[in-house]
Amino acid sequence: MLHQHQLAIANHAFATSDSKETVVSRFGEITIDRRNALFFAKGMLGMPHAQRFALAEFPNQRMQNFKLLQSLEDETLAFIVLPVALDNNILRREDLRNACRDMGLREEDALPLLVVCVHREGVNTRLSVNARAPVLLDARRKTGFQFVFSQDYYNVQH
Repeated sequence: MLHQHQLAIANHAFATSDSKETVVSRFGEITIDRRNALFFAKGMLGMPHAQRFALAEFPNQRMQNFKLLQSLEDETLAFIVLPVALDNNILRREDLRNACRDMGLREEDALPLLVVCVHREGVNTRLSVNARAPVLLDARRKTGFQFVFSQDYYNVQH
């Protein structure tokens, strides 16, 4: 669960404005606000060209704890992400603190996101998160980056 301050940061990304638009992502129709675009200078891992994203509500109400990190350059590129607090049961606070310091990010402006992977096994669906390479958003500067932990106790499929 997110703390109040981190919830305010997450809500900042969903600020209301007249610049909202609807796009059809690979997960369905979503509403984005291009004025709240997030800039990823290095892109996402393996996709350095994808640098502008918007954080959007997931279109399926059953998955309301998740968000979409939608590319503003390619409507077919979107990631399911799980916002987590700096104090959570997956990532160690000290490791997040060090990642913020390494990237020049103030902790109070940080919003960690875990990229979700959907595994389909016959009729069953299983979700995992990439704990090894979380996304860190800087709500104040509207920037983001994917940080890869060197510690081997973080799994790609947690």
